[in-house]
Amino acid sequence: MKKVRKRKAPKNVIGERVRLIRTKRKLTIVDFVAILNEMGLEIDRTGVSRIENNQRNVYDYEILIIAEALEETTEFLLHGGSMEV
Repeated sequence: MKKVRKRKAPKNVIGERVRLIRTKRKLTIVDFVAILNEMGLEIDRTGVSRIENNQRNVYDYEILIIAEALEETTEFLLHGGSMEV
């Protein structure tokens, strides 16, 4: 009998919007990591990639820093809506 793999639930709700904003702002992951590190968030390329792919949990303080780094509201990151482009 063939094994049926269960689809894993996403680990965060902000990943897709983080990638959307980052790419619209023409930031590479490396550039974005550098900004986050300067703001005091210790994260590497893999961490950002895992957030964007919904494979990593994101703490509340990280959401605050990510929103500030992207010049976006936490409201948009968490719930969507219109961007502050």
